[in-house]
Amino acid sequence: MLLTDDVHFISYDGHEPEAREWIAANVKPGFICLDVGAHLGVFSLLMGELVGPSGAVHAFEPFPASVDMTRRTLDENRLSDRVKLVQVAVDEEDGGEVRLFVSEDDTEGQRKH
Repeated sequence: MLLTDDVHFISYDGHEPEAREWIAANVKPGFICLDVGAHLGVFSLLMGELVGPSGAVHAFEPFPASVDMTRRTLDENRLSDRVKLVQVAVDEEDGGEVRLFVSEDDTEGQRKH
């Protein structure tokens, strides 16, 4: 997996190994997957590789900086055709408005390391 310069510090090896292992064991070619709260797209990228060209991943992330980094990473990995990134918040109720709060000291993916 190639990552943009902004997210070079992320790797499959250090990011939630239990979830990554479950995805690797259960996602198969041709599947359609959802990544709700995609953040930097690590799981979206993994699922995009696993579903292959016959599958699809729909990734939802409201935070603009995360969307930008994920979009560039998807492009560099040539996965934009099967991972559809949508900049929205997902809630259990339809319609309305969702407030997004981001801590000023949020460093997880929001600054270069």
